[in-house]
Amino acid sequence: MRIAFLLILSLLISCKKESNQQAQPEVKEKRIYTEYSTIENRYQGFHSPDAVNAIAEIENAYFNAYEEGFSPFFGTVWAENAIAFFPFADSLSYFEYYQKQLPDTACPEALHCTLYANKALQAGLRDGWHRLSQLHEKQWGKREYAGWSIAYLLCRYFDWQAFLIIEKHSPEYEACKKAFIEQQKYPVYRQPDIPLQAMLERGKDDQQIAHLLSENEFGWGFSYQGWHTWITRFTDLKECYWGGAPSRELGAYSSAPLFLKTPFMAYHDYASHVICFPPKLPTPAISN
Repeated sequence: MRIAFLLILSLLISCKKESNQQAQPEVKEKRIYTEYSTIENRYQGFHSPDAVNAIAEIENAYFNAYEEGFSPFFGTVWAENAIAFFPFADSLSYFEYYQKQLPDTACPEALHCTLYANKALQAGLRDGWHRLSQLHEKQWGKREYAGWSIAYLLCRYFDWQAFLIIEKHSPEYEACKKAFIEQQKYPVYRQPDIPLQAMLERGKDDQQIAHLLSENEFGWGFSYQGWHTWITRFTDLKECYWGGAPSRELGAYSSAPLFLKTPFMAYHDYASHVICFPPKLPTPAISN
């Protein structure tokens, strides 16, 4: 009898465990959409793995929520459209509907290209970000950060090196060529010019461009006088699309998600680009 009782008790416990397991909500495994950096930092005054991983954290959180839920990240232009559109019978805007879907603990955050790139730069510069912010305010007051303004400060005060990558058909080509030959600078309209290490032409210097990118885990870049800001991770150009929705469900105004990645050599949205790289750490001397 004792053995039979223990047997029945064991079966009951087993069934209870199975029942409890079934009652637990399924925890979906988070996917890694953007790989994290695991390499050793190679820069002086800038920590590229920190910069890359700050972006990877944001992108992974966004895409895991975007596919089947609602992310707290969204594009600034998407928000403008969503606020102005009232598709619901109770006069609820698209944006108000979105806000109701978010948990109370979520903090919605609007992003555009420069805000996105700044998150990487701030993480990589660490304490240097405070100095850069002070320099920016001293130079331009409360004016918003731009790709060209950050590039200028990085080159002048943080020893970053800038390269102009341009296509022959760019509207800027002749002016940029003249400015580089005479002053080795990229001319920004009514703003300080950016010192250049080289002017590289797409189609002619592709091998040199590809090598330069492959040697740098992080680059700060902008296109055509600062119309667009982006970063590079080795040979990939990474950008934030300001029309990106926080959810696939809410993508009526969006032809793409918030974050995009394109091989730099396949990127043709603009015909001229300036890209800046941090100074490399000194190569350790080889002892005999």
